[in-house]
Amino acid sequence: MTKIKYFLLGLLLIGCTKSVVTPTPTPTEITERIDSQSIGVKIPTGIEIVPVDPRLTSTNNGNIVVPVVVINYLPTTDGIFLDTLRTLNPNVAHNLGHILTLARAKDKILNDKIIEKKSIEEGTRFRDYGKNTTNPYVNIKVVAYINVYDVKYIKVGTVTKDTTINDNDDHIDNPVTFNWYHIDFNDLFTRVNLKQYVENLGVKEVWFTNFAKELGVNSYNVQESNMSPSLKSLDPTNVSNGGGDLSILPRYNSTYIVYAHGGYRGVDTDLHNRGHQIERQLEYVDNSNIYWGYFAKNRQSLGGFTHTPINTTTQYDYNNTTLISSDIMTWKPSGGTKTNINNVTWLNKVYSFSNQMVSFGPFSTGNNDYNQDAQTKWFIFWWQSMPGYNNNITDTLGTGAFAKKITLTNWWDIVYNWDSAISNKTKLYK
Repeated sequence: MTKIKYFLLGLLLIGCTKSVVTPTPTPTEITERIDSQSIGVKIPTGIEIVPVDPRLTSTNNGNIVVPVVVINYLPTTDGIFLDTLRTLNPNVAHNLGHILTLARAKDKILNDKIIEKKSIEEGTRFRDYGKNTTNPYVNIKVVAYINVYDVKYIKVGTVTKDTTINDNDDHIDNPVTFNWYHIDFNDLFTRVNLKQYVENLGVKEVWFTNFAKELGVNSYNVQESNMSPSLKSLDPTNVSNGGGDLSILPRYNSTYIVYAHGGYRGVDTDLHNRGHQIERQLEYVDNSNIYWGYFAKNRQSLGGFTHTPINTTTQYDYNNTTLISSDIMTWKPSGGTKTNINNVTWLNKVYSFSNQMVSFGPFSTGNNDYNQDAQTKWFIFWWQSMPGYNNNITDTLGTGAFAKKITLTNWWDIVYNWDSAISNKTKLYK
């Protein structure tokens, strides 16, 4: 029976990329809640594998497919609202304006993921800039969409916080000591059978969303991005924006990256996390300082292009109106043709999905229009400016006896085919 099973799985993977094997979640023991309302009350953990929305599986004629697993942590005590004690910072007033229904949380996450998928793909259209004449190099394909309602935690210490509102002004102290937990990703990924997705379906990314404050007791210390390098890699370095700890995530026979998505935030900061990850990977293989020394010159100490658009050196200043002369749209190491650029340059770009970029706000009311968001639009513009597929950029580095001709590689092939890039020692040019 086992041989037949693996034979059929092999036929599935080779002959049909659209079919998805849905692993059965491993049953888990009953665990205890950590919030004060239910200490000692034992409840079963919950995993819900839901059909993947077609808007997350459709392709756009790209060259490579990047399979993704989406996992959303949605703690709830009643099945109607998110559990505020596990999704809000202790000093946030628990009023109706901050109580988020489970249904709205799910809708928000789904809308955010759809916009993010399209934005990531759009970013790999080399120098297309809204013309919609160049195919994306990357197609994001979500192969599993999973909601989890309880997770195991690892206690790492305690933290004391003043739980009064506006602590700097009210002169009233109410210090409370809380336990500080990390999410046990080794347990969670075992429960959802992530190994089968990574090793059998080629999953390269996990998009993990939780509704928690980024810092403090309820953050669960989920890194913005965290790489789990392949067990087969000759260079098992954790190249990410989450540190080098290899014990946080289980390791499999292929590399995958976990991206942390904050439910109380949205598309802009989710793509922000990806921006840092892209820069970490490019700088790791960049033996000649092409990225920081030429493409993103003088940006490394400022958080890179993730933090500073081309027309400013002030971090997070995505909507800066200062007009500068820049060659980013025609860049090569020795310099390209310069044009005048400011925030209008990226904000005014119209993409095929621009009218689909509205998602829910972070709480119980309101919407976010990311087509009007300077940060989101900057990321797409920046990514389209990086050397991509068929960039045909050649140049000469150095002068005199030290001059050498180079051809820039496809940087997206490094970012999204990491194991191959490490194995072949691919650089930013050849």
